[in-house]
Amino acid sequence: MEPALAQLRQLLSGLLRIQPGEGGKTAKMFGVLFCVVGFFIAARVARDSLFLSRYSVDYLPMMYIWVALGVSLQSYLYSKIADRFRRDRLVVVSLAVILVLLLLARQMLSWAGDWLYPLLYVFVELAGTLLIIQVWTMANDVFTTREAKRLFSIVGAGGVISAMAVGFGVRAVVKQVGTENLLLVAGTLLLPAMLLVWRLSVTCRPELVATLTQPQRRGASGIRFKSDWSRFWNNRQLLTIAGLTLVLGFTITLVDYQFKVASRQNFLGQEDRLAAFFGMFWAITGAINCLVQFFLTSRLLERQGILFALLLLPLALFGGGLTVLAFPALWSVTLLKGSEAVLRYTINDSSSQLLYLPVPSHFRGRAKAFIDGIVRQLSVGLSGAFLAWTLPGFPSATVGWILLALCLSWVLAAGLAHRHYYRSLFASLRTRSFQLRETRAAIPDEAATRLLKKALQQQDEQTVLHALELAANRPVVDWSDE
Repeated sequence: MEPALAQLRQLLSGLLRIQPGEGGKTAKMFGVLFCVVGFFIAARVARDSLFLSRYSVDYLPMMYIWVALGVSLQSYLYSKIADRFRRDRLVVVSLAVILVLLLLARQMLSWAGDWLYPLLYVFVELAGTLLIIQVWTMANDVFTTREAKRLFSIVGAGGVISAMAVGFGVRAVVKQVGTENLLLVAGTLLLPAMLLVWRLSVTCRPELVATLTQPQRRGASGIRFKSDWSRFWNNRQLLTIAGLTLVLGFTITLVDYQFKVASRQNFLGQEDRLAAFFGMFWAITGAINCLVQFFLTSRLLERQGILFALLLLPLALFGGGLTVLAFPALWSVTLLKGSEAVLRYTINDSSSQLLYLPVPSHFRGRAKAFIDGIVRQLSVGLSGAFLAWTLPGFPSATVGWILLALCLSWVLAAGLAHRHYYRSLFASLRTRSFQLRETRAAIPDEAATRLLKKALQQQDEQTVLHALELAANRPVVDWSDE
């Protein structure tokens, strides 16, 4: 039996490109992300079902506003302490505190009034957002750059598979345990996450300690509004990414609003059935995510390029928006939300991250934190305020037409971001500020290949040498004509 298991382990390691000594920490990080994403899915299903069963959808825009304010404040405060303590200890403390608060919230549901449900709505979003950021940041500490390039896709698969597994699980158990007790199901998933993080703190202690003592972490002070905004304003690449993020956040909030409104209307007074529907939704989209992430995303980026990948989501939402306007029903809104859930977390996220490649490495991390933690939440808050202002006096179809206009704006913003990406990448080649070993990925699309060919034709010797270094990472390209 043991020889057979050893052969199976060796076969899997070869297929997944896991080298000796990497299997343990890869499996543990996979498990941590599986548990954290599973917690987020189960808690979201519970909070959405509980809130929508007790409150009118007129209150939903206010939830978007409070979530945006809460996540922005949380991101800012966390950035002030994130680099002062060992990452594993921060994660364990966060998991423990969230578990205690979740159990307390479940206990309070039996006697507290309806005022608790809006607080639960915001709390779940804050908790899930914080844990996912912490887990991925810890993964950056545990894995080296070379390891991350090979293994992050395996770690990320934990979240994708979790959405599918937990979604089906929620649908199966909600009728037996009730929607309120899904909070306990979500909390149960935090316990193995704590155990796995503790095991990682033992096996990866040297890496975690070394990362904590790095000079750039000791001198870090988190997000700095004044200096960061000044750098943003003087960097066109970051401005276009920020603009793209604003449009994305505004659009997906409108999609989420339409989905929840339609779900509430179809399952009014049927709390457990609403939760089962949400669970099935996340299960199906999770299954499709697995197929897209493993078999389509990288191939599409390599063959079609970043621009094509960036345009897929807004064009899909445009088509879905037209369908909702023509056939306003739960199935059409679910199709719209499903296309967002599948494409956003796979192809769109992967292509959007590549836009940061030309940004100087010493500022890239803070730029992403500023955009994801502040700019994206600003767009969610603005969309919530917009919905609260427009809904009382406009026809219900207004949201659909606004969604179509936003999708067209998104297409224009994606084109502009890609153009600045191309120009910034070429400028980075000339200054050698773009280093492949810092990005964990080779230049992925045909536009970047044309850029390298252009760089190889330059008169400057350093530019040509740097282009040759990067070109070596694209072995499928024929450079003989250069």
